[in-house]
Amino acid sequence: MVLLAAGLDTRAFRLSWPDRTTVFEADLPDLLEVKERVLADVGARPQCKRIVVAVDLRADWLSSLTDAGFDASQPTAWLAEGLLVYLETEDARALLQTVSAASPPGSRLAFERSARARDVSAGDTAAVTSLWRGGVGEDVETWMSEKGWTVTVDNISDVAAAYGRAPSRRTTSGFVRASR
Repeated sequence: MVLLAAGLDTRAFRLSWPDRTTVFEADLPDLLEVKERVLADVGARPQCKRIVVAVDLRADWLSSLTDAGFDASQPTAWLAEGLLVYLETEDARALLQTVSAASPPGSRLAFERSARARDVSAGDTAAVTSLWRGGVGEDVETWMSEKGWTVTVDNISDVAAAYGRAPSRRTTSGFVRASR
């Protein structure tokens, strides 16, 4: 499992993982330093093998991941949650191209495709949507299919409802699931 832009995510600590699962958490060095300090202060213990990889995902991050023990010949589950919309289209596509190159058959990838900023209601979301840079782009399904993925896009509100959770507002955001 690779969490791209892991941030303060705690899945490695709070989920029950199958035996021999490794969770790689990739994000910026400064952010991971703060996270590690907080986790150490509270005595948190991961429920799996957890490997932290300090990288800038806009640069050559795969070599650092590989140096940390990632094996690109093994099927991998990738999660790029809360990341792609904050990247310029070129950077988002480069990141997903790298994921594609490191994903043999059996791999999975999930990320959200947010609504265009102009399609989201103003108010408290304006500060967030002003940071959006474009992400993968409007044609994400076609683009991912061309990279060898089978793509499904679900409305994020429907996904939340399926888990008994209600989003704060109805959006046109999509949850993208891709498999090889």
